[in-house]
Amino acid sequence: MSVRSFTLAGAALVALSAALPAASVLAQPQSSGAAMAQSQTARPLPPSRIEGRIAFLQTELKITAGQSQQWQAFADLLRQQDQTRRARIEQMHAQRASVQPGTAPQPPTALDRLQRREAMAEQHAADLRQLVSAFQPLYTSFSDEQKQTADQLFSRFGGGGQGHGKHGHHGRF
Repeated sequence: MSVRSFTLAGAALVALSAALPAASVLAQPQSSGAAMAQSQTARPLPPSRIEGRIAFLQTELKITAGQSQQWQAFADLLRQQDQTRRARIEQMHAQRASVQPGTAPQPPTALDRLQRREAMAEQHAADLRQLVSAFQPLYTSFSDEQKQTADQLFSRFGGGGQGHGKHGHHGRF
């Protein structure tokens, strides 16, 4: 795959792309209570691929020894945000599984859904602020070549008028 196919849906949007599966799970209408709870808990989370993403970015960006401190802060934040996101998803699954067998949970109201989406958007914004704060010192330490690579890797987010790529603006790398 080319560098272009792995954009900042790549790094800075690891948090965003990671948060989106949770958003799509919450936004789906509820179906038959116990069956829905069972189907959500029976399916384990896929393995985290954050270490592979971090290794890919480190290699593609050609992180130098002089950039290791900024890189480590950025990579640690990616790991922490991945772990937090996965814990949130597990918590949602556990809440759905807590439905008493034979009873159907009340489907969420439109207001409930909007409030959940609002809370997720606020969490996403907070995660993105952290990510930008960790990425900025790293980016400013980059050589022109590294900046050009980063600009390509991260081009899907705010794609400079070039559309949103084949995965939409929420694409993963």
